[in-house]
Order: sequence, then structure tokens, then C-alpha cells
Amino acid sequence: MTNSKETPYEARIMDCPRLLTSLIAITVLPFCWIGEAAARFDPYLSDPTTSFFGRLIILNDELNTTERSEVSYQQTQLLDAALERFHLRGSKPTPTNRISLQPPNVPTASGSGTNLSRDGSCAVGYQDAGFFTPFHALRWTQTTGPLDLGTLDSPNNASRTSFATDTNQDCSVIVGLSDVTANGVTQHAFRWTLSGMIDLGTPPNGGPNSRAFGVSSNGTVIVGDAEFSDPSNLVSGKSRKAFRWTQAGGFQSLGDLQPAGLSIASAVTGDGTVVVGQASTNSGSSAFRWVLPTPPAQPVMQPIASLPGHTQGAATAVSDNGKIVVGMSNATLMQNGGPVSGWTHGTAFRWTQASGTKELQQILSDSGVDMTGISLVSVTGISPDGQWIQGAATTAQTGPNETVAFIAQVCDDDIGGPCKTNGAAPFKLGAAPNQLSVAAGQSGSTTITVTPDTGFTQPVTFGCGGLPIGASCSFNPSTVTPAGGPINTTLTITTNGGPVAMVSPGIPSTMSAVLLPPFALMLVGLLLYRPTVDRHRLWTGLLLLVVIATAGCGGSDSSSPPPDNSTGGAPATGTPAGSSNVTVTASSASGNSSAPLTLNVTR
Repeated sequence: MTNSKETPYEARIMDCPRLLTSLIAITVLPFCWIGEAAARFDPYLSDPTTSFFGRLIILNDELNTTERSEVSYQQTQLLDAALERFHLRGSKPTPTNRISLQPPNVPTASGSGTNLSRDGSCAVGYQDAGFFTPFHALRWTQTTGPLDLGTLDSPNNASRTSFATDTNQDCSVIVGLSDVTANGVTQHAFRWTLSGMIDLGTPPNGGPNSRAFGVSSNGTVIVGDAEFSDPSNLVSGKSRKAFRWTQAGGFQSLGDLQPAGLSIASAVTGDGTVVVGQASTNSGSSAFRWVLPTPPAQPVMQPIASLPGHTQGAATAVSDNGKIVVGMSNATLMQNGGPVSGWTHGTAFRWTQASGTKELQQILSDSGVDMTGISLVSVTGISPDGQWIQGAATTAQTGPNETVAFIAQVCDDDIGGPCKTNGAAPFKLGAAPNQLSVAAGQSGSTTITVTPDTGFTQPVTFGCGGLPIGASCSFNPSTVTPAGGPINTTLTITTNGGPVAMVSPGIPSTMSAVLLPPFALMLVGLLLYRPTVDRHRLWTGLLLLVVIATAGCGGSDSSSPPPDNSTGGAPATGTPAGSSNVTVTASSASGNSSAPLTLNVTR
């Protein structure tokens, strides 16, 4: 007969697994849960060679198509959720066709991209260094990876924040805002070059704050908002105004639309002569357009009317010729919450001098795009030529407070360049052979032929999508120009022979992170509830809990499985065996075409 009473020593031994079980359930699992959520906020960079279908693209599981023809997305700035690479086969984008801006050695880092350089080689934004660290301005290129730009208060970088908001043609100049005192009480606009971050300060007799939101192509003109001296403000003697900054002239107030009114400049044309933004009015707020005049004329802030029934408006982007302005309009509040929160949602609009303010959704609908169940709630970017507009939308599939990114094409006489609307490329594209079989770690080549229509002599560039993990493509030559007959380029696809990522099917780990902690806590409760528990059962329960913790922490969302690096060696970025449907794209100023290619990888 066993003794049901425990000795003090035995009780302490029994308490040990109970204590360990409690600690794992209470500390480790919630931490994994938080980690899974944070991992969902990685910034991504778009692929400048991607092709899209139709004149409205909703970047979610299914892509809206209209003419079922390809149009090329070139020089368009993709922001926020649209900073991803997509191949358009009607399926949800996967990690194999997007580039993470996240530092490979900081898996808990989070942040966002805010803009691309005009040549598409560089992304800017903000990113932290893991849990409980401040955001810092970010510069990313394929060569350097993510680069922390620091803050204007470098001795206290560990407790100061900064945000990069825009960059110039080649990413040699980056602008944004940075803390200069603790807790973001005072922020200054900055201009960053390879020589470092420069504080733009504040206007004479103004301050203490300033912020930069846009920069010209050559990096010499910067726009944003700052506190200027304002005698009409009888309370503080200062008002926050939109500014245009140059090295020679410093801060220039763009004025306002009412006495002691507020204004903010959000974007500037490539040549720095046209600025757009938002200004307060007696009834709410209005988008504005400001044009640098020819002396002796004086500059004037021109209001842009909101949509009918709305009293609030803001302009968020402008084409390089200054003729097209896009933004949002709303019947209630419309304000900028900073680089992270962005602008309040409303109704997307497009303005031209000839047509005035028109709802973007109505423009697309009148052009034959089926807008059923779709609402365009914000605009965050426009291509330099003005034909591509990007922002956020809601659809019948989005949940409460959720949006998806959209890209829309609008063509009229104000577009600053050729605009293709019928989708019929003036050339044909072919691949011979159209199937490649390569061993992992090896390369395969095929000939891509451009057969031009009569009279077509424009340069043609190439790209490819749908590549498996670890594979890359290159073209030699990268650009061809037909001269009356077919012309070839050689496509080479290179695979990676390294270790292959192990991805477990089943329940996504983010769901596991939600479901497992309550189960684990219930298990702990049962173990602690019983006054006497067999020691072997306690150790068995502890082992089970460790397994649950491992499952909860052992990966990222199934939609973006990470490479398996459990051995501590090099990341598992090898190309897996299998067949992939690769899309080869060819783009010109007058139209685009594609050709399918099957890639078979063996191991």
C-alpha cells in the first residue's frame, strides 16, 4: 500500500515541474503569440517588371480583370500594402515572388515601406530592431539590404524615432522626419544623403516642429509642413503651414486658404515647381495645388473642390507635368496621422484643370470597369506620367476596418506620355524551347523572340514572374529594339542548390498561436487544481507543454513560410524540386506581351 502523504522533499520535487509548466504557459506561449503577430508586418518591395491585367487591379486573392489583356506597370510608385511583387496567374501572391525588406538577422523587426525611388532601385520607409525598439528611417537596395539611417539625435538613437517619407530619382536623397527630443515632443524635417542626415531646422521665428513629406527628382526641393510665425494667430503667434524648401531659399510658406489657417504639403512634381496638399477652410478643409510662378507674379494657393456633399479634402499625389492631382474627399474628418497611420480614408478623387474634381470610382465605371462591391477609399501614389493611380479599397471580401491595395489606369489628354488602353501589344512574344529542365543549383536557358508588327521600332524590356524559391532570371541583352524583323534575347534561369525550406502543411502558425495558448493554460489549470498529482504525470504534462510551445513558435504564417534554419547554418533558400509556371513579360511604351514557360527542377 502506498503512502498518500508526501514528504516535504517530495513536495518540493513535485512543485518543480508544476513551476516550469506554469512559466512556459504564462511567458513563452504569449511571447510566441506576439511574435507571430509582429511577423505579419514586414515591408516588401515591388518588382518593376511585373505585368498586370486590366485597368483596375485589386491586390488580393482574385484580381479584377476587364479587357483580359496585359498592361505593364512601369515607374509607378507602390506604397504600403502594394509594396509587393506579384505574378498574375489568378492566385494569391506567395513568398517566392516578393522581396522582404526585413533584416535577415532580426526576425522580430517590423515596419513599412513608404516610397520607391523613381528608377525602382531603392525603397525607403521605417523599421524597428525588434520588440520594444523605436522605428528608424530605412533605406533598402538589393546590394546593401536594409540600412538604418538613424535619427537627428544620434547619441540617443536607442530612444528616438525617425521616418523616411520620400526619395528622389536614384535614392541619393531621402527626406522625412525625426525626433530631436524625447518622446517625439519635438520633430524636425531631415534631408539624408550618403554623407549623413541633415537637420532642416524650422522657419525663422517659427518652430519648434517641421516635417518633410516629398522631394523633387534631383533632391533640391523638399516639401512638408512647419510652424511659421503668424501674427493673425492671436493665441500662439504661430501656425503650421505647408512649406517648400530649397538650399538657397530655405523655408518658404505656401500660405493658406483662411486667416491663421493650417496647411500641409504632401507631394511635389519631379521638377519641384508644383506642390499639392491640404489646407483648412471655414467649412472644413480642401485639397490645394500651388504652382511656382514666373516673376514678378506672386504664388497663389489654388483650392481644389471636394466632391459634391463633402466639406473635407486632401491631395496626396501629383503627376510630373502638374496637370493631374489625386487625393481623397470626405463629408467628415480628413487629416494626416503621420507616416504610420497615414491619411484618413474617404472617397478617392482625380482632378484635372479641364475636368475638375471627379470621383475615381465613377471614372473607372464610366470606362467600363465593373465596380460592383468595390469602394476606393484612399490614394497614396501616382506614376510620374499620371496614368497609374494606387491606393486602398474595400471589397465584398474585406472585413470591418480592412482594406486591400488597388492600382488603376486612367488615360486622357492630360497624361504625360503614351497611354495604352486596348492592351494589344504591337509585337508578339515567344519562347523556344518553352520548357526547361534543370537540376537544383544549375542554370537553364531559352531563346525569347520578339516579332514586331509593321512599323514598330520601340525598345522592349523583359521580366519574369512565378519563379520558385531561390530561382532568379536574367536576359542578355536586357533590352532589344526591333528594326523591321524578329529579334532575340536569351533568358537564363538560375536555381539554388542549397538546402530546401521545410514547410509543414496544416493549420497556419498564426492560427496556432491563437488556439494553443488557451489550451496550454487550461492544461496548467488542471495540473495545478489537483492537490496531489503523480510526479510522472507532471513531467509528462510538462513535456506536452514544451511540444505545444514549439508548435506555437515554430514558424510564420503558412502563406509565407520561412526557410528552415533550425540547424543554425545558412538559411534554407534552395530551389525545391517540382514544376513551376513561369511568365515571361516584354514591355514597351506602346504595349506589352507575355509568354508562358514551364520550369522543371530536379533534385
